[in-house]
Amino acid sequence: MKYIIMNNTIAIIKVKGDMTLPIYLELTDDFKEAISNGCTEVIMDFSDTNLIDSVGISFIIDIIKNTKIRKIKAIKANKMVTASLRAVNLLYILQQSED
Repeated sequence: MKYIIMNNTIAIIKVKGDMTLPIYLELTDDFKEAISNGCTEVIMDFSDTNLIDSVGISFIIDIIKNTKIRKIKAIKANKMVTASLRAVNLLYILQQSED
């Protein structure tokens, strides 16, 4: 998997650069593989992500809607990523990581 590292049942998703359409298909394939490997939790590591467009946002929503995922949180988001999450009412996934 190019964008996901599995740690037991936790998938750590890390996209370098922009989370946009060009990487969406690979990211989706990686996530399907993670689910088939027993993933039940997701950590979105945005430390190297510059921005997220609507396709990246839809990927996150797909994760939230997946019935096998019990928990999702985001870490290390810059101002652009935080603004994108806030714009679509997904900021709570970033705030969960501060617990």
